[in-house]
Amino acid sequence: MISEEYIMKRVREYAKTPEGKAAIKEKWGVDYEPDGTRRAQKRMRDLGEKCKRILFKHISRLIKSITLDDIIVGEPTKDKNGYIISISFKASALHRDSLYEDGYPEGLDNIVLLFAHGFTARDYAYGLWLRPSWDGGRYVSARSVKSRAPDNFLNDAVEEFNKTAVGFAVARLEGEYKN
Repeated sequence: MISEEYIMKRVREYAKTPEGKAAIKEKWGVDYEPDGTRRAQKRMRDLGEKCKRILFKHISRLIKSITLDDIIVGEPTKDKNGYIISISFKASALHRDSLYEDGYPEGLDNIVLLFAHGFTARDYAYGLWLRPSWDGGRYVSARSVKSRAPDNFLNDAVEEFNKTAVGFAVARLEGEYKN
C-alpha cells in the first residue's frame, strides 16, 4: 500500500525539478518555492501596509497632523512563532511644542499616547500659535484643553485588522501603547 507520506515526498521531489517547476508555473502562475519564504514575506509586507492604512484611518479622526507617511512599517522578520512586523511612527510626527514652554520646555514627546491614554492637567495653558495663511501667517492666541478622556482608537485599529487578517496574522499593541 502506498502511503500519503510517500506520495507527498514524491510530489515535493518532482516540484523541485525543472519539469515540475514549469508545470507549477503553467498551472498556477507562481514559481515553486519549497519553503515559501518569498511569498510569505510579500504577504507579510502586504499585511503590514494594510495595518498601516487601518491605523491611519483610526488616528486621523483624532490627530489631523499625522499623515500616512508618518507611520513606518518595518521589514518582516521571522521567529519560531512566525513573522513579526513592527509598525511605528516617525519621532517628528509624535512631538508637539508646548503652549507652556516655561513648564514644559521640551514639549510633548508622543501625541499618540496622549490621545490614547488621556490626561488631566492642573490648569489651562495659554500661548501663541502661528496660523499659516497666504500672507505668511499670523499669531493667534490659543488655550489648551484641561483634560482629555482616553480614546480606544489604537485598540479599534488592532481589532479591525485582526478581523480582516484571520488565519494570516495577529496584531497587538506593545510597550507603552498597551492599555
